[in-house]
Amino acid sequence: MLNKILKEDKKYLLNNKVGNIYQLSNDPDVVTDGDIKYIGYEHIGKYYSGESKVLSKHDIEKCEFISKYIGDGFLLDLACGDGLYTVPLSFYNINIVAGDISNKMLSILEYRAKINKINLDTVELCRINALDLPFEDESFDFVIGNSFLHLISKPEIAIKEIYRVLKKGGKFLCFEDLPGQEHKMVNITEDEENKNKEHDKVLYEFENRYWSIIKGEYSLKQSMYSWKFNRDEACMKLFNTKEEILIECNSYKEKVDLWESYLYRTSGKGFSSQSYIPDEIHKKVFNQVMDEFINKYGEEFYKNYTFTYAISGIDKMIVYIK
Repeated sequence: MLNKILKEDKKYLLNNKVGNIYQLSNDPDVVTDGDIKYIGYEHIGKYYSGESKVLSKHDIEKCEFISKYIGDGFLLDLACGDGLYTVPLSFYNINIVAGDISNKMLSILEYRAKINKINLDTVELCRINALDLPFEDESFDFVIGNSFLHLISKPEIAIKEIYRVLKKGGKFLCFEDLPGQEHKMVNITEDEENKNKEHDKVLYEFENRYWSIIKGEYSLKQSMYSWKFNRDEACMKLFNTKEEILIECNSYKEKVDLWESYLYRTSGKGFSSQSYIPDEIHKKVFNQVMDEFINKYGEEFYKNYTFTYAISGIDKMIVYIK
C-alpha cells in the first residue's frame, strides 16, 4: 500500500521501521525555535487521553457512521495520536494510513487496538510530519485531521499538504480543532450541576496556582501557537466546497473524579501548553501544589470532586471537498 503512494525519493524509508511503525520522517517531535514551530506528543504519551484506552460506546457509534461515509475509500488519519479514529475505523476494515510524528503515540494506538481486540490488518502505522507529507499528490480519498492544527505555528502549511495529497473530489474530515470546545450538556440534574461547579472551582484553582508559580518563579510561558486559528477561512481558500453533517449517536453519561478529568493528565505534562516546562521544574511545582491542596482539602481530595458528562450524542462533522 505505501509503496504505491510514497514519493520516489522517500521509498528507501520503507526499510526503516521501529516495530510496526514505518519511520518516514526524521524531523524532531518538537520544534521551539524558528519561523515554523510545532508540538508533537512524544513526551506526553499515555497522559494525553488518560489511563483507560477502552473505546466508549460513543466512539464506536461515531466511527460506524464515518466508516459508512468512507466506504471503500483510502484514508489518511493525520496526527492520529493514540488511535481515537484509527482503531474503531479499522474494525470496519477501512484502508488507513495512520500517521503521527510521535512513535510513543503510535505505540499506544497499537495498545488501544489490542485491549479492544481489534486487529490492524488494514492499517499502516507511519511516523510522519504533517508539514511535509512523504506522499505523492492525490494519494488519498479522505483525510481526517483531528485537533492538531492549533499545535503548529503556521497551520496553513499542513492544510496545503492535506489538500495536495487528496484526490480530486477527496474530502478533509474535521471534528475538533480548537482547544476548550465542549459537547452540549443535556439531562444534568441539579445535584450533578452543583457538583460539576464544585469540581471546576477546584480544578481552576489548582491550574491557576500551578501556572502562577511556573510563570512567576520560573518566567516560563504556556506554549500556545494557533489556538485562535480560523480553519474554515484557511480551508475555503483552497477547497471547492464545504458541507456539515450531523452524526447522531446515543446520548450517555459518564462521571469522573478530578484525578481522572484533569490531575492525571497534568501530572504527566499531558497538556500541550506544558510542553516547554523542563521536567524537573514541572515535577517540583506539581508536587508543591498537590501538597498545598492536600493540606487545604484533605488526603486524596480529588476523589471528592466529580464531574458528570451528559453528552447529547450529536457530533458535527465538517467536510471540505477538493
